[in-house]
Amino acid sequence: MLYSVEKLVKDPLEIDFGDIEAPSKDVQELINNLPSVNEIKKEDVFSIADSNTLFIIGNGFDNHHSLSTKYTDFRDYLKDNDTKLLDALENNFGLDRNKDYLWNSFEDRLKHCESIPYDQNVSVSKKTASTPIADLINQIYYIELNLNQKIFNWIRDKAQEKISKEISDKELLLQNSDSLFLSFNYTTVLEDCYGIPESQIFHIHGKFSKNNKEQLFVGFGDTNFNVLENYQKNTDCIESVETEGESINKMSLKGKDNALSIFSKEDRDRLFAFFTNRNKSSYLSEFNLYNFNIRILRKLSEVNKVIILGHSLGTSDVLSLKLLRDKLGDHVHWYLGIYSKLENKYINNFSKIALFKMLLDQEHLNYFKW
Repeated sequence: MLYSVEKLVKDPLEIDFGDIEAPSKDVQELINNLPSVNEIKKEDVFSIADSNTLFIIGNGFDNHHSLSTKYTDFRDYLKDNDTKLLDALENNFGLDRNKDYLWNSFEDRLKHCESIPYDQNVSVSKKTASTPIADLINQIYYIELNLNQKIFNWIRDKAQEKISKEISDKELLLQNSDSLFLSFNYTTVLEDCYGIPESQIFHIHGKFSKNNKEQLFVGFGDTNFNVLENYQKNTDCIESVETEGESINKMSLKGKDNALSIFSKEDRDRLFAFFTNRNKSSYLSEFNLYNFNIRILRKLSEVNKVIILGHSLGTSDVLSLKLLRDKLGDHVHWYLGIYSKLENKYINNFSKIALFKMLLDQEHLNYFKW
C-alpha cells in the first residue's frame, strides 16, 4: 500500500464494503478517506490499446452483448431445470431466492458453507439447525456432482447459442485484435464476435466448448479446505437427537462437545470431496499465472497497460488480480471501466474501492465510463 489507509486494516480484503450503492455510515466514512481516482475518456483508453495491452474481461462484457449470464439468470434456469440443486445452494450458502446477486457475489458465497459450520464465527439458521447432518451433506454432495455440469448446460442453452458473428456498431467495443485477454467468462464472445485468436486469450474459469471436454470452474478463492481438521478441534455445533427411536445428528444452536466420529465414513468422504478436492485451481494461483504466460505466447512480460472491462472486482477475483498485478510489476498502468448508467456516487465509491483493493496508487489507475 502506498497511502496511510493501510493502517486501518491488516488486509483490504478483510473489509466488507457491503452494498456500495447504499453503504453504511462507517463504510462511507472509510470510502471518503480513500484517495480519489481520476477519470479518463473511454475513447482515449481504447485508442492506446495495442499488443502491449492486457484486457481483463468480466461478466458485464457479456451482459453488454445481451447475453443472459447474471446469477439471477442462472437461478431462473435452475428453477426450470434443477430445483434440487437450487435448494441445495440456498440451504447451504445463504443465498436468498428473492435477492439479486452479482455473479462474483454468488462465487464469494460459495466460500462459506453455512450449513456445515467449521468455526465458531459461522452462524446457523434455525432451519439448518433442525436439519439432519446427513441431509445437509447429501445436499453438498449433490452440488459437488452437478453444479459445473448445470453451468455448462445453462451457458449452452441460454447464452452461447445467442452469440452472433454479426454485432452492431453500438455493441462494438474492441478495436485492436493484437491485445492480450484474460477472461473471467465462460462464453466465447471474444473469439466469435471479435475474431480474437485463441492464442491471445486465457479463460481463467474455463470456456464453453461443444464437446464439453474443457472443465468449467466456479471461483472459490480462499475457501477453507481443512474443514474436517477444524471439526476435530472444534465440534461444538452438533448434537445427537433421539427421533422416533432413532439417533440422528443435528446442528445445535447452543453447542455441545462432540468428536469427528459423529460423521459416518461416507459423510466424511463426501465432505472431503467438496471441501478438499473441489476446484482448488479455480482461482489464479502462481501455477495458473505460469500457464497464462504460456497460453499468450510468453508476452506477459511485455504488458504495460491493463484495461478492466465489465468486472465487479469480487473478493475471489481480486485475489487473482493481486497476484497478476504482482507478476506484471509496478510500472503497469491500469484502466478501470465502470458502467456509465450507474449513479455518480456509486462510480466514485467503486473506483476508490478498486484502488484500495488492488493496492495501487493514484498515478497507476484511472477509471472510464463505458
